[in-house]
Amino acid sequence: MPYKIQIPRTTSKRFKCTLELEITQSSSINKWAQISKLETVIFEVFISSKGFFQATFEISLSQRECREGTVDLELLFHDYPIYYPSIHENKLKSFSALPSSSSHSETLTKAILTPISYEDSRKIAALNAALSSSPPHAFSSPQICSQLQQVILDAIDTGKPLSVIRLGDGEGRLLGFPHIFDINEIVSECLNYQFGKKCLKALAKKYPYQPTISGAFYLKNLLEESIKTADIVCAPSIIRFNDPICEKLFNPRVAAAYANLYTRVFAARTFVPDTFIFLRLHKLALIEPILKASEFITVISHTSASKQLKETYGIENIDHIQIPGHSTFMRTSKPHYPFLYKKIQRKINVKSKKHLFLVSAGYLGKHYCKVAKSKGGIAIDIGSLFDSWIGIGRRDAIAREGFRLKTLSKEA
Repeated sequence: MPYKIQIPRTTSKRFKCTLELEITQSSSINKWAQISKLETVIFEVFISSKGFFQATFEISLSQRECREGTVDLELLFHDYPIYYPSIHENKLKSFSALPSSSSHSETLTKAILTPISYEDSRKIAALNAALSSSPPHAFSSPQICSQLQQVILDAIDTGKPLSVIRLGDGEGRLLGFPHIFDINEIVSECLNYQFGKKCLKALAKKYPYQPTISGAFYLKNLLEESIKTADIVCAPSIIRFNDPICEKLFNPRVAAAYANLYTRVFAARTFVPDTFIFLRLHKLALIEPILKASEFITVISHTSASKQLKETYGIENIDHIQIPGHSTFMRTSKPHYPFLYKKIQRKINVKSKKHLFLVSAGYLGKHYCKVAKSKGGIAIDIGSLFDSWIGIGRRDAIAREGFRLKTLSKEA
């Protein structure tokens, strides 16, 4: 359905458009809203079949549109994503659309256009690319969970080294530095957020010239090497992008989308479970067989849970490697990065071909999985599931009280 939107006459050719829609026809299934300009798809997002919807996307204007003050847009609804980006040399090159037809009635309630920066346009391009090319289903279904469990069990059974890591919005920021996210974002939302101000002081000692930039690039390199050597990389799936985007959530959403895009397109991974899939494995009782199949377990985390794991799952051979906690949620005496992690990685030793490493260590946890695999171990990055197990750490993880190990112990 075409719309002609009035805008102020301008000489600026790049705009940010906030589009609000009221979906008036009910349907039993959800839909994808696709917005096109001159037969070129510029935005697509998953929406509910009925109700209020808001989207923010980038739009470029022709000289005629700038002069006349009008923009012609077309809005269509589909059952599945219908356009896919062509990626070359880590840059979004073009979009192509498949034939489709409208099946809903809808009412345009507001269209506000404001100038957009070049930096924001790159973020929106990354977000659109992830939205367009992600499969429409969630990669945390019971079937996917069982498939991941079987991969881990096969590795334990055969003694084959394995690394399973997860990427989130924090990793997406690092991977997107500096072409999508600048150093200020990295300092605030990565270095200071996870490692604290002491990390920034330590970086100043290690790198006298441009300490934060040097530290960010080094941490990014550790992450990229961990991705290259990992057998399975989990990333935020399309279910993480369903809600309308507000200004507060814009950068986190872009970062999660870039983690998704990097994993599937740049790292060329085809089996990409959701980043929170180990929470699902826990709910489906698929973690216990993995633990019991192992001959030895090492937990790399901020707090020891050896006693709780022994009581809950009957595990005999288990030890713990201590790391500093998350700076935002826990008090830490020493920063995890840039010095201490090297001492920690030297503590990673494999005692059996069926030696399982449960890793909950943030950005550096991916690196520890790489080290454990290189020494013949089987390493899985369980992330905040560990915090939920013991009730210490991230606030959102602590809120999952039903995940507590002691709770499971009492029920057994």
